[in-house]
Order: sequence, then C-alpha cells, then structure tokens
Amino acid sequence: GGATGGLIFIWTMIGVFATDYVPWTAPASVALAVVVPIIFGLTERGRREKLTEFELSAERRQQAARIAAADAVRAERARIARELHDVVAHEVTVMTLQAEGARRRIAKTDPDVAEALATISDSGRKGLAEMQRMIGVLRTSERELEHEAATLTGRKRAPALVGTTDADDLAPMPSLAAIPALVKQVEDSGLPVRLAIAGTSHVPAGVELSAYRIIQESLTNALKYAGTGASATVTVRRRRDAVTVTVEDDGRGVISDVISSSGGNGLAGMKERVAALGGRIELGARQGGGFRVHAVLPVTDDQVMGQRTYADRRSR
Repeated sequence: GGATGGLIFIWTMIGVFATDYVPWTAPASVALAVVVPIIFGLTERGRREKLTEFELSAERRQQAARIAAADAVRAERARIARELHDVVAHEVTVMTLQAEGARRRIAKTDPDVAEALATISDSGRKGLAEMQRMIGVLRTSERELEHEAATLTGRKRAPALVGTTDADDLAPMPSLAAIPALVKQVEDSGLPVRLAIAGTSHVPAGVELSAYRIIQESLTNALKYAGTGASATVTVRRRRDAVTVTVEDDGRGVISDVISSSGGNGLAGMKERVAALGGRIELGARQGGGFRVHAVLPVTDDQVMGQRTYADRRSR
C-alpha cells in the first residue's frame, strides 16, 4: 500500500508540474484515496485479531470449566467411595470383634469352631487394614481433584457445606439421627425449616449417609440461593424397601445459580450418590416458585428379616 501510494503520488506531482490539467489539490485527494483504505484495513485487522483472541480465551475458559466439572464429579465420586468405605470398615470392625469374642467363649468347649472363628477374626483384621489404606488413598485423590478443579475455575476449593468443618474427615459418619441438629444449624443461619421424619424401619448405614448428604446439600443450596424471606421443608420417610427424601424451598433464587454451583458437592454429587445406590432422583423448579429435590433410596438390607427369622427359630 505504501509503495502504491508513493508511485501514485509521484505520478500525480509530475502531472501537476508538467501539465495544466491536473490541479494542485490532486495530490491531497490521491493521498486520501490511498491512506483511508489502508487505515480501514489496519483497523479491521486489529478488530479481527482481538475477536479471535476473545474467541480463543472463551474457548479456553469453557474447556477449563469442562475439565473442572469432570474433576469435581470425580472428586465427589472419590468422596462417596471413601465414605462408603468408612461404613464398610465399621461393619468389618464389628464382625471382627464379634468373631473374636465368640472364639474366646468357646475356645475350650469346641476347638474346631474356635479355630474357624480365629480365621474369620484374622481375615477381618487384614481386611480392615486394607480398607483403611484404601480410605487414605481415596481421601488423597479427593483433595487433589478438588484442588485441581478450584485451580481451573479460579475459585476457592469446595466451599464447606452446612454442618461441616475442616475436621469433618475425622468425625463419625452422619446418620438420619443427625438431621435435627443439621436443621437447627440451618435455622440459626437464617432459613426457617420444617422437618418431618416418618417411619421406624431399619436403614443401612450407607443409605443413611447418602440421605443425610442429600439433605445437607439441598439445605445449603436453599440457604445460598433461596433469597430473603424463604423457608424450606424437609420430609424423610423410612420404609422397609426404600427411604424417601424430599427437600423443598419457596424462595425466588435463580435456578441456574443452583445448577452452576461448583465445588464438587452440587446436584451432580446428589445424582452420583443416588446412582450408586440404584435409586432415582428428581430435582428442578418447584411449582409456585423455589426448588425441589426428591430422592428415593432403595433399601436392600435384610437385617430386620434376619432378626425375625432368628427370633422365630428361638421360639421354635
């Protein structure tokens, strides 16, 4: 463009001095005719470069968000596995102690049975040691994935749920019995909650844990997004075949805020927990405003039936 403009300008100047047909204003017109398109071209190129940069930046952010979401889901899965491993470790501990106690009671009267019980007890201790090692691995994986997700999104690591502390990993696994205390803490934070628990059927520890976590996450979301003047309702029904959990709020919070809430312990975490138990979950906008979470957790434990069978045998 510069070379072309220079040639045209020189040729025009020759015309001005050599002839009477080219006016003195012609060089200015020629300069404008060349410079103006060049300026427009440079401006357009700069605009396109900025637009491309913005598109690449947006794509990088979206890719980071996708990776962070995947890391958050994996972290939640690791957390679920760790908590379930804690539950299993507790059951293995009880089994080992029962076997050891039975072995000591019949060591003198029935050596063969005592030896079998000793094998069970020894296997239980070995299994418990492996279980504790696995729990440590899962806890490390969970922390690493949460940190990676927080780094990718530029946010702090996994904001704590209501009712949790930094020492939550060392606390006993929560159960349905801890729900009233959780509700009270939410009410102290400013969200009125109505709680209803029906049924007295036995619930396995793993199902209790998942039900508690679903209620905890739902109330945390309600506390964050329901808005001023909102209230929540928690309903738990214990049946022999399933535990039903329903959490509703009548707030006016933005549903997209709830759905996009990060930290690994969001709606995706609820779905993972329910899927791990083979249950079903419904979540979304509530009729009349607010948000609703409804989960059905199947109970496949036969402890109650086993106790009845044992009692029937004794009565016979």
